[in-house]
Amino acid sequence: MTADAVTDAAPHDPSTKGAARAAFIAFLALAAMVWIGIAVGANVRAPGVVGLVGAVLGGFFAALLTAAIGGGIALKLASGAHNTPPAAPDAFNPELAPALRALGEAQRPITKHMVEQAAWRTPAFAAAGVAAWSLLVLVGLPGGVLDFSLVLLLAGLAGYGLTRLQAWREQSDVYLQRGVGTLAGSMGNLVWRKATAIDLKALQAAGILPRAADSDATGEIAGTQSGVSIRIAPLSTRPPQGADKATAPAFNGLLIEIEAPHLSVASMEALASVHPAVPVRIGQLAALPGLGAPVSAATGARILIAVPERAKPRLFASPLLPGSSAAAPRLARIRQLVAAVLHITDALAPR
Repeated sequence: MTADAVTDAAPHDPSTKGAARAAFIAFLALAAMVWIGIAVGANVRAPGVVGLVGAVLGGFFAALLTAAIGGGIALKLASGAHNTPPAAPDAFNPELAPALRALGEAQRPITKHMVEQAAWRTPAFAAAGVAAWSLLVLVGLPGGVLDFSLVLLLAGLAGYGLTRLQAWREQSDVYLQRGVGTLAGSMGNLVWRKATAIDLKALQAAGILPRAADSDATGEIAGTQSGVSIRIAPLSTRPPQGADKATAPAFNGLLIEIEAPHLSVASMEALASVHPAVPVRIGQLAALPGLGAPVSAATGARILIAVPERAKPRLFASPLLPGSSAAAPRLARIRQLVAAVLHITDALAPR
């Protein structure tokens, strides 16, 4: 099936029709609550004929306008106009094209679902807010046009904000799994996966991390390159309770572990004597945007590197917005990091 066929079939998707129906019903409920809310407010503020006229005429036209808006949104959903077009590869970053393409394909259904949910959840929350306002006015609380408008607006924004928050969480997972994962795979035998256990005591004993009570890693890039194991994890630590921040600061940066089976050293000095280019290339990590000076240690076949992050957002933080324009700059920085780590492993080739 061609892309055009998929696009043409989208408006007839049962889930799209169901979303359009749900949105229209939610707007009808909001229209009814707007009419009721205006009637309650008008009769409380001006009992009698004036209040009755305001309730009938003002409420009717406001409800009619609300229902018309809902009908327009429902028709747009049913037509499939909210389906976003496929993301085009970034012509200026051809090395990012596979990752951006995979990310775009994974984000499209999430964005579509978010639009459909927001279309019914926003009016539903607004209707609930107006209902609560009407009850409070009936029991004696003062209510005016400004109060009514604020409740309507804030309740609707709460529904929309909740939908966006849920979608952003899903987009964050997709960004790491499909965006970062595909990028890592395009650079070698590497994957993005759930972070493995962090041995804080060993890292602190090696002198590359400050004292910490616990740590958190969102995941890691891991794999092998030319027989050398690689692990790159965004890491945050929390200092022990009551610890002096000057002597035990929180660490927010990258933990890089490299393990070469043929390597057997007791210190960085010993490593430099065998592979002099390795310490130099480790030091070059500080030249990458947003990174500080690395701290490293070597023992046996392992090289441990801690690189603090000096800029925000952090390197592996998910973009707030979907799409290649938001993801490309961050994926480009991650690609620079992975390339620099692979450059270190190249210097570990057996001599």
